[in-house]
Amino acid sequence: MFHATVMSDPSQKHTSVSPRFRLAIIGGGIGGLALALGLSQMDEGGLIDVDVYEAAAQITQVGAGISVWPRTWEIFRILGVDDTLTNYLGTKEVLSARRIITYTKCDQKKGFDFVDVTNAGGVSFHRAELQEALLSKISPRYQVHLSHRLVSYIEKGDSIELTFQNGVTKTCDFLVGADGVKSATRRAFLSKRSAEEAASTEAVWTGTNAYRGLISGPLMQKLLPGHPALSKFMFHCGKHKASIHIVSYPISQGSLVNVVAYFSEPEKQGTLVKGPLVTDASVEEIVSKYEGWDEEVVSYIRLIENPTKWAMQTIKPMKYYAAERVALLGDAVHAMPPHLGSGGGQAIEDAYIFSTLISTALREGKPLSEVTRIYNAIRVPVGNFVMAASITQGALTDFDVPGINNEFQDGDDSISVSQLQATGEAIKKGWEFVVTSIEPDRKKALEMLLDNKLVLTTQSSSRL
Repeated sequence: MFHATVMSDPSQKHTSVSPRFRLAIIGGGIGGLALALGLSQMDEGGLIDVDVYEAAAQITQVGAGISVWPRTWEIFRILGVDDTLTNYLGTKEVLSARRIITYTKCDQKKGFDFVDVTNAGGVSFHRAELQEALLSKISPRYQVHLSHRLVSYIEKGDSIELTFQNGVTKTCDFLVGADGVKSATRRAFLSKRSAEEAASTEAVWTGTNAYRGLISGPLMQKLLPGHPALSKFMFHCGKHKASIHIVSYPISQGSLVNVVAYFSEPEKQGTLVKGPLVTDASVEEIVSKYEGWDEEVVSYIRLIENPTKWAMQTIKPMKYYAAERVALLGDAVHAMPPHLGSGGGQAIEDAYIFSTLISTALREGKPLSEVTRIYNAIRVPVGNFVMAASITQGALTDFDVPGINNEFQDGDDSISVSQLQATGEAIKKGWEFVVTSIEPDRKKALEMLLDNKLVLTTQSSSRL
């Protein structure tokens, strides 16, 4: 059960005992909830009223598994949600032992491991578990408004007027868009920017479809006893007509195995998706993509229950994540491929840095223009770096990086050891980011906000 007040009736009104700074969050996904959690913990003087507006009639999470790496876990520990999350794992040894991520080449009769990534660490949850943990720690003063899909906003002096699809209008002092890759907040935000920046308005296809599904852990253990996917984070790699790989890992204390099978056509990257983004799929459709692969892989694909097919989208990297009284976070501003498992983590980082800045600025009497300027200075380089790194990691996993593995062919079992080693080393390097700390970034953000000299020296770096 969560603490924040949920208001499902659009006619319900939010009243406050005394005037507070009104902050609206558009989107009740992982990023929006992480921001509400950050503000719950950092707004020590109770200076901020927070309203979360969610388009759906109830807060639910699409997808299934989500990985939390050390960089994100550090934030959860600081915000006091780590113990709650640990309860879902059934163990106190959360990150004491580094998780091994095993990459196997499986596009042949008998596959083989070609690299173990031992430096990543991390744990995995069902998305509903993570959502529940975040909600449980959000201040009871904060309110979640369901069935509120943002249409547009208008800045009116020191306030912003929000218009929702249900006909309701609301006002706030600051707006944060955490409404995903098809963000209405981003659309309105970019309508006031240059033509070059407006190119990021529409989400485009990465050229990749992801087949998602869950497997019953007990059933898999019964039919495929000892299968590595029951206990390890696995990447099954290879080629077949297009670039493909499969990711699998156990969640919910091993009661489920999360499976995502990727089928990529790089030449279609940057095009628009035709038709719905998510459709039902069949197990037979998935299996057909992996014809000729190691039976160890194909055998567990056949056990996926109710698979769905997702067209993976992204946006053109943005130069600014915030301006004036509006900020964007998560997929709304840096939607990225999932090949480093860092999309959710980056949304949480955005929320962490922004909640630090806004709560400190209000407490110390700093102008909001500094909040947006520093948020841009800190988060744009990191978010855009991880976007690019995720694309590179996907290309490596699909054996599609010129100069390293461009000679790989479907089912080719004569690849030299040196080629595979080079690919493996590049993959390992790609994971190095997830074990770094965000605290130096937070410290720098606070220094920029509170140190007038530093503010003056960095001011020229942004036109906002």
